Amino acid sequence: MATITQKITNFPTAPDSSNDTPTDFNTHADAFVNHQSGVYVGEVNAWATQANAVRDDINGIAGSIAVGQINNATISNTNTFSNKFIVDNNYGIISGGNASTKWTKFPDGTLMMQGNSSSDSAGNKTVFFASLFKDGTPYALTTDIISTSSQRTINVTTKNHNAFIVVIKDLTGKGINAPFNWIALGRWK
Repeated sequence: MATITQKITNFPTAPDSSNDTPTDFNTHADAFVNHQSGVYVGEVNAWATQANAVRDDINGIAGSIAVGQINNATISNTNTFSNKFIVDNNYGIISGGNASTKWTKFPDGTLMMQGNSSSDSAGNKTVFFASLFKDGTPYALTTDIISTSSQRTINVTTKNHNAFIVVIKDLTGKGINAPFNWIALGRWK
């Protein structure tokens, strides 16, 4: 679980025109402005990044608890997401991700995610989204096996706003371990 370790230091003494001498007033004003434009901005940005990571961890845990079962298929979440966030303030686009999942939220409510994973030796894999789709709204999902062999099938057996389950089999119907890519497109608001 992410933590917030960044401390925001107190501002230096503010200039006081009624009590400071002209020299003290200039010294206090310079220190106050330098702190505000330098140290303070860096500390607040570092704190905000850590707060976003905590928020995402909490959302991931809450989503895992809420999903518990997907259409009677028991699942468990052992994934830990450590997302990195990028905000494009010019257009309101927010992006994030980790080693296996990337996501982008658009201001109109569109959520686009992509990732990669591997099934277990029985061919099963539950993929938990790093960012949640709006509950109750449909989303498009496509998967693709990463392989030079076409002797495999991938089937999405269950999906909801938090996760989806795939089964990968060889042509005889036996579950197999195989890496795969996925893309999901839907709404976050």
